[in-house]
Amino acid sequence: CKAQDAGDARTPRLQSGGAVPSAHEFGVRDETGTASLFAQKRRGLALPGARPRDEGLRDERGKREFRAMDAVDEAMWRRVRSELYGGPDAAPPKELERFEAHCEFKRSVDEDRADGVDLEVSFHLLRAIIKEEHRCQFVAEQFPNLTASATWDVENDPRLAWLNDLAASDHFAKCRDELLAAETRGTLPWQEPYKEGWGQIPLSETWSDTGELMFPEAVKALMAFNKASPNDPPRFSRGTVARQTASSKLRRHSDKQPWSLSTHLPLDGPENGEAYMITFDNKTHPWLPGKPLVFDTTFYHSAANESPTKPVYMLYLDIFHPDLTHDEINAIYVLQRHMSEAAELRATQLNNLKSQLEKSFMSS
Repeated sequence: CKAQDAGDARTPRLQSGGAVPSAHEFGVRDETGTASLFAQKRRGLALPGARPRDEGLRDERGKREFRAMDAVDEAMWRRVRSELYGGPDAAPPKELERFEAHCEFKRSVDEDRADGVDLEVSFHLLRAIIKEEHRCQFVAEQFPNLTASATWDVENDPRLAWLNDLAASDHFAKCRDELLAAETRGTLPWQEPYKEGWGQIPLSETWSDTGELMFPEAVKALMAFNKASPNDPPRFSRGTVARQTASSKLRRHSDKQPWSLSTHLPLDGPENGEAYMITFDNKTHPWLPGKPLVFDTTFYHSAANESPTKPVYMLYLDIFHPDLTHDEINAIYVLQRHMSEAAELRATQLNNLKSQLEKSFMSS
């Protein structure tokens, strides 16, 4: 249920500097089987309007641009290793061995893309293979040895007790008022990638001026609770306001990020259990105002609001998995920052390729 581009069930954005590359960019198909533009170009598919006699020119320029994008990726990994391990070719310290496994997974997916692995194979690998615990098979390989549980007990896990404190805070009550007031004005830019009633507005991607202007109390609440103490790492990577509209249902899917748990803090909505999450075992978990819920959404899940008239509104957080160490959380931030920068460079390369192709079509 994460906010993201239309091609991925979740696209984490942890630092300023641009969007983090999604699985869509890595050549993974979305739920409709649509390949990303990047993957199409990587495989040499013709752009709309391409003429057969332009194939040689397109291939030559395309190869040059893709070599440049490969160089961007390799430079990014060298910078990550230099910052975290002490050198571009250094081995990880013991405390970051799980993180290195995560990096190795990402590199292997990237290499498959570069080698032209068929997208249908990638689709089955990353979307359709399910283990007994009803998760995508590649999830456990992506960040090993993290506790896997579809639901987390906020009341009895001391590591999650701060969520109840957030829900009981003065800021939380004010969040509800400012959100409903803004919704009444009808000016909210909901991001709705699924077109199935689920929408979000980011708050903490870069602590944007837009987010602060629309929801100052929500931003204050998140800033007040994002760290246990000044020297501790952040508790969550992303915060949004979210809603599930009346009479709507969100399809079954997996968000595929094992180092992150999805946290829902309902602000307003039906109070009789009409709005709820549905976990892989078909159990329903109602969204009730002021009652935090925590899910591992790598497990398949869906959502519904059966109320004919009342949407459900919530604060939505991607909190770091409680098993992660401080060093691992910091490393994830570093990686995402460098991935954001690399994504911008790759986008520039793609735009250059597009411009060159358009010029060649116009001149032919």
